[in-house]
Formats: sequence, C-alpha cells, structure tokens
Amino acid sequence: MKPNQSTPYLYINSNEHRGMGYDRWLPSVNEFTPHPLNEKVYGSPKPDKALIESIEKVGILQPIVVNRNRQILAGHRRWQACKTIAEGRPDKDFHILAITFGGSDFQAEQLLIESNRQRVKTFEQKAREFKELKRIEAALAKERMLAGKKIDPRKNFSKGRAEDNAAAVVGMSRPTARKLEAIVQKADSGDSEARAALDALNEQKMSVDAAYQKVAAPKRDTASIENDDRVARDFNQQCKAHALDADVFRSEREGRFHLTIYNLTKTEASQFLEFLESSSGLKRNPSRPDSVPRARTYFKRAAGCSRAKTAGGNRP
Repeated sequence: MKPNQSTPYLYINSNEHRGMGYDRWLPSVNEFTPHPLNEKVYGSPKPDKALIESIEKVGILQPIVVNRNRQILAGHRRWQACKTIAEGRPDKDFHILAITFGGSDFQAEQLLIESNRQRVKTFEQKAREFKELKRIEAALAKERMLAGKKIDPRKNFSKGRAEDNAAAVVGMSRPTARKLEAIVQKADSGDSEARAALDALNEQKMSVDAAYQKVAAPKRDTASIENDDRVARDFNQQCKAHALDADVFRSEREGRFHLTIYNLTKTEASQFLEFLESSSGLKRNPSRPDSVPRARTYFKRAAGCSRAKTAGGNRP
C-alpha cells in the first residue's frame, strides 16, 4: 500500500514507513496521550489551523517523542493536528512517526520543558516552568547522588543555584521569577484578585512587580513601616547636613532603603565609591580591576546606627 497522498507521512498501515527509509516506531495517532505536565504548565490549546494545513500539505517533518507509557514529551501540537486530520477521516487508522525516550521520569519532564524553549509563552506559563524546573533539578540531583555519580565540583546544586538555573531557562532574573511564582500560587489557591492580576500580566496590562505588590507581597505591619520612614528621614537629614543633593526613602522590604544621589561629577562618584569601600571593609575583585564593591554592608551598618539613634530619641 502507498502512503495517503493527500497527507504525506500520515500512514494507513504501520508497515508502510519502511519503504520510505524509516526504521522507527510508527503507531496509530490514537495510541498516545498528552503528558500531564504539559497541560499543567502550558494548558490545552486547540491545534493551530496553519499547522494543520501545513501537515496536510507536507506532512510531519520531525517525529514526536514519547515516554515508555506512550505519553507525549515533544510534539503535542503536531499530534493534536494529526488527530484532527484523522478524526475527519474516521474510516482510516492513521499512524505517525515517533521516537521513544529511554530516560528517567524526571529526565523526561526536563525534556518536555526544553522542547518548548522556542515557544511564545505567557507570564503564567513561564512561572509554571520555573516552579517545575526547580522541582525537576532537585530530583535529578538526588538521582545522581543515589547513582553514585561523581559531582562536578564547579557546579553548585544548592536551592539557590537550582533557582538561578531555572530562572535562566525561562529567561528572567531569579527575583522576578520568584515573584511570578508567588502570584501563580496565590491564583491557584483560589484568590480571585491574584487570578485577575495574572490575567492582566498575561495580557501585558500590568508589570510583574506591580502585580506582586498588589496580591502576593508580604504585608508589613504599620509599626515597621513607620520605623523605616523614621530611618529614611534620618538619612535625609544627614544628607542635608553634608550638603549632599540626595533622596532616601524606604523600600517595600523591611529594613531596606533606596538612595538617589544627584549631580555628581565623575571624580565625586569615584570618591564616593572609594569611601563606601573603606567604610564597609569591602574590597574590589582583583580579577576585575574595573569592578566596584557592593555597598550593602555599609548601608546595613548605617541603618543600624540610625535606628539606634532613633531609639534614643534623636528624631528629626
């Protein structure tokens, strides 16, 4: 028998592919099921009309990948398109070229997400990818340990490193990915406000930070906010006392502050950074002469001193 000429590479008989030079598994399109993780992360979109027309015209150009349970790991949309074509011809039993993946269940899940790397995704899908990738990486690290494989000492499999790796895969910073994850978790818990914020994010009508602050950021008590406001005012008083054109205001995070300094010359900026280095004990990276020390330690120390003054009654 010859392949169905109107739909290349969709075959009516499972042995027909051998005449085309293929030596791979060729089951019926009805033998597969979507992998649960695919629906959990990406949902269940209907097959694209353009993809259906392309397959009807030129066929499947790349085999789908499935696990041992015949769950699809890569090629969900191609499979859905083929099913749509096959459903329109109920008198035929169509087959599709497939490859079986022989790795572990966690490796299979990793492959599933990786196969969607080039896909255009919503913020919600990226957040769900981030959450699942953290879980998968932790499980794979445990598998390597139980298998007695030598771990590359240059790699750090800590929780922080796993989050950094997951965030890099989804194409965003770790803090942004964590904020998105927190919004999704609130929405999944049944929070209607979080669900609305997530929908606005998906439609690009709201920023990640704005959505996080609105529905997922930890709520601060009035006392801590007032305390940080007092500290910020102390900082502003100190700036004015030293004729420094600057603004200091509290962050949304407790004990953190934003400092903006205006109208510094290049020399003044350099002197300021050197002052921070000498005051905080931080050193420049010797392998990067152009690097500057992080001033966080200095400001934590300054904030602590300012709080001590405030507790003693020295308020502006």
